[in-house]
Amino acid sequence: MGIELKVGAEYLHKGATVSLVAEADGIAMVQLKDSSHVLPAMVSELSPVPTANEKLHSSMAIKVTDWERAASLATAIQQGLKDEAGLGDLVKSIAADFEVSTRQAARYIAKYRENAGPMALLPQKPGPKVGTRNMAVEMELIIAKNIESDYLREEKPSFDHLYNCISVECRQAGLKPPCKNTIRRRLSTLASELKLRRREGSKRAKEKHGSAAGHAPADYPLQRVEIDHTLCDVILVADTPVREVLGRPWLTLAIDVFSRMVVGMYVSFERPSSASVAMCLANALLPKEAWLAANGVVGDWPCQGVMEEIMSDNAMEFRAMALRRGCEQMSVKLQHRPIGSPEMGASIERLIGTVMGRVHLLPGTTQRNTVEKGDYDAEKKAFMTLREFCTWLTEQIVSNYHLSLHKGINKPPIVAWNSHFGDSPPKFKGTQLEVLGAFLPAEQRVLRRVGVEFKGGNYWDDKFLKWVGDDHKVAVHYHPLDASVVYVRVPNGELVIAKCFSRTPRDGLAFADVRRRGSQERASAKDPRIVQKKDESHARMKSLLEESAKRTDAARKTPPAPSAPVTMMSHEAAPRITKSRPARIAEGACA
Repeated sequence: MGIELKVGAEYLHKGATVSLVAEADGIAMVQLKDSSHVLPAMVSELSPVPTANEKLHSSMAIKVTDWERAASLATAIQQGLKDEAGLGDLVKSIAADFEVSTRQAARYIAKYRENAGPMALLPQKPGPKVGTRNMAVEMELIIAKNIESDYLREEKPSFDHLYNCISVECRQAGLKPPCKNTIRRRLSTLASELKLRRREGSKRAKEKHGSAAGHAPADYPLQRVEIDHTLCDVILVADTPVREVLGRPWLTLAIDVFSRMVVGMYVSFERPSSASVAMCLANALLPKEAWLAANGVVGDWPCQGVMEEIMSDNAMEFRAMALRRGCEQMSVKLQHRPIGSPEMGASIERLIGTVMGRVHLLPGTTQRNTVEKGDYDAEKKAFMTLREFCTWLTEQIVSNYHLSLHKGINKPPIVAWNSHFGDSPPKFKGTQLEVLGAFLPAEQRVLRRVGVEFKGGNYWDDKFLKWVGDDHKVAVHYHPLDASVVYVRVPNGELVIAKCFSRTPRDGLAFADVRRRGSQERASAKDPRIVQKKDESHARMKSLLEESAKRTDAARKTPPAPSAPVTMMSHEAAPRITKSRPARIAEGACA
């Protein structure tokens, strides 16, 4: 509750006034007012005693006769106190006029002095006050301790587990275990927010009990754009004759907060990254005519132009260097919403929910969870490719979502957009190449004689000739879905489109397809028959080397056989060997 606890001070606990005896580890020992009973209570259950002005009662819950009697009684006591009559005479007068005993009349006067007004004189229900506990202090401590240690945990222990722990500890202490309803009543007094926070986490507690009033408004289109990713609840297949199952795609969406128009989208099987954000923002900035034509969609999608602010969550891809530099280049403010505050991105979260609701109608949908999916075989029912899904999604956005009434703005998004701009819609003044160079992911490479070596391929343009041989490091921007070209920032700052000239063409392939194709080609080297032949050859060469080594070692260890003796001749018998000298070459003669 955030109150300052002081021993001996009075607090309100479940409707009863109590005084604090001791407090430790979130558990307080309190004593009921006008009673000797001491019982444990959670600190979160204590609240300050309300003042006279704070004691508000619902007038609809009070009977008319009770209210009139209390008002008359208050008036009589007030008048008696003003007349400075003796207290004994006033007690007798009140007892006679309202037909109560003198003891009860004295209680009325005491209550009025403590809290002047008819509220204090209303009849009270008979019986013990709400929150009164008559159980032994030792048992109350056991119950409170086990609730704290064996129930309020993230493992979410069951009620039976809690009751078993309490029963065992009570028997060990020589006490009779309480009944289950007693434990249930103790649990019912716990604050719902406390139980949810301790058993399911602070995030879940905030979602249910926290305020969701925060939001990030916008006063005009393109003032603020929200962006986020989601894993689509549908399975897609490959665009091949076999149509093998590929899995669920990732969708990146950007929405204009003011008009609720979808300004950009991107679909891919790759996990969210800076490339996903770059492609979505490139789609948001550029005109959509080429996109609509490529997907065969007939409709009006007027969104284009540079936004003032981009708001996202705190994921790593939204903090990438490429995105920050791209936003700085385009003079766009990059804003991250506070951690744990999804309500600050309410527009994009609602859009994702709306889109996924329509995705759940497609064959191959996985639904939101396994319970809703049931026995539905999503992989068997799936038949859409990534390109077909992208076309379907574009059609849904342009011809359905933009033209439907949006409850948040009480009009269709396309109407909100057009009514603001009228006959002067925004126009993006840059080129597509500039956008791609600003937001596409990039990697450093060295410019060589073969051009740029990038992801297993060589890319070249004649403009590289000026810098060939100097080993310049250049930034290579790439489109994840187009491996046929890359965008190279040459040393003079110009962005050059370099085409791939590798032995295997990459036209119409994404880098993921190139990587997959390379893996398939390399897989041929793992053919069991080829591997077996290599192993056999290796064994033969190893045997050859071992035999050769053995023969050489044996030859070196065995001494050579003795040769025939050589007869030595005497010095006199030996023939005289004369050496002939070459003729002297005359001086100056040519060799």
